[in-house]
Amino acid sequence: AAEAARRGVGECTFSALGPGAHLKPHCGSTNTRLTLHLPLIVPDGPCSIRVGQESRTYREGEVMVFDDSFEHEVWHEGGEGERVVLLMRFWHPDIAPKQYAQAQHHAKESLMLHKRNVHLPPLQPTK
Repeated sequence: AAEAARRGVGECTFSALGPGAHLKPHCGSTNTRLTLHLPLIVPDGPCSIRVGQESRTYREGEVMVFDDSFEHEVWHEGGEGERVVLLMRFWHPDIAPKQYAQAQHHAKESLMLHKRNVHLPPLQPTK
């Protein structure tokens, strides 16, 4: 995370998951980054994550770092209260400077395409 801050690249957000919620299996777009989960609030009852073939139960204050290009899913089977984690994404520390520049360029292009697609006006029917 410190390296991400030095490079000026990364993402930091809070993720809240309510009782009974399940984030279905999904994969990140690249293995050039790592994802960190720091559980801040973990209610009673199972709140877990599976990355690849490995499952872990969230425990307050216990950091998990994983490559989100592997299939992963999250579930909250507890009865009350939200599970809240601080989620950070940062460049993989093993990326060489040339790879980092390519990955950064790709990330910027993807973001620009996403923003452009989000703001495109709806297509008008042809007559």
